[in-house]
Amino acid sequence: MAELLALSFLLDPDHPAYQVRPGQGYDGVVRLTINGTRTCTGALLTSGRHILTAAQCFETQTPGPPTLQPNPNSVQITFELPRGLVGRTAAAIHVHPQWDNSIHHNANLAIIELAQAAPAEADRYPIYRGQDELSEINQVFTRVGYGLPGDGASGADPNGSHQRRIGGNRYDAFGDLLERPPQGFQADATLGNITAQTQLLYDFDAFTRTRDALGQEYGLHDLGVLRQIIGFSAAERGVPPLIERELPPNPQRFEAIPISPQPRSANPAHPFIIPWESGATKGDEGSPAFIDGRIAGIASHGVAPRTPGINMSEGINGSVGEYFLDTRVSAYADFIDQILQQTSPIPDQSGMIFGLIIGTVALLRIFQRFNQRL
Repeated sequence: MAELLALSFLLDPDHPAYQVRPGQGYDGVVRLTINGTRTCTGALLTSGRHILTAAQCFETQTPGPPTLQPNPNSVQITFELPRGLVGRTAAAIHVHPQWDNSIHHNANLAIIELAQAAPAEADRYPIYRGQDELSEINQVFTRVGYGLPGDGASGADPNGSHQRRIGGNRYDAFGDLLERPPQGFQADATLGNITAQTQLLYDFDAFTRTRDALGQEYGLHDLGVLRQIIGFSAAERGVPPLIERELPPNPQRFEAIPISPQPRSANPAHPFIIPWESGATKGDEGSPAFIDGRIAGIASHGVAPRTPGINMSEGINGSVGEYFLDTRVSAYADFIDQILQQTSPIPDQSGMIFGLIIGTVALLRIFQRFNQRL
């Protein structure tokens, strides 16, 4: 069963290591407000005119008939910049024509065309195109989104605030793997019909084998992603929360990491390691997953494992043990390129102003000559 997604962590989601401040390289990750109430996330593309997000953000019910032509007036785009919050409106919303608004979430992709160019200081991001059909698999990605806060034990906090947070995970397989039932289970018809190699699958691990959903059900063992931070005091001063490097290898046998609000090195000059593994919650729909600074995935939906005892909480709420799926951006590169190429350019305002000045000067000269004759 699938449900809407926000970033959820093993530690306190308000820890500085998971916060994204303006000016840290993610100012092109924007908050979308749909119909004044719903929050989603999007990412600014290199054109400076287009926001890549999820088609499901414009649906009121899933499953149901797909909304292929959403009202542009339904969305407000907010950039969180060093100078403050800057808003933009939409001129058009381009939904992928094969978006099915089903539990399979096929072609869950949309592009918002801005009515005017994005702020100059907002970061622009290229898309990940890949070198082969498996290029994203087994790669660690960085997720930035406006989802509700949460911890891995209980999932998302429904009373939390939609702030920009950062985390990571690893793509383990394509989403259509879930069409194959785990050992000991019958095929689940509700998970069939996922378009092959168009969704990227990962799970929310807790560094224990019992919570490793893909390991338990499909034999794809990976117990989680760690991050090394050099000097906690530097993180507190606002050092961009980027993945400096993956710690090879990730632990294969690890006791459960206790929930701790403030992991800290005894000596701030020394590095310390925190869990970087994260899941997704409501508000992260449409959020980008970056590989090498390029958008490789767009957050789509979650699925609960079928084996009892893996999921730390009932349902799909961003807790440890759940599956998550992203729309694979490289599979839809042609659609993205087409939309960016067909968008009409914004009129050159500088030329209009120059013409206005010339016209005004000409009128003044006419009036001067008229007054001289009088």
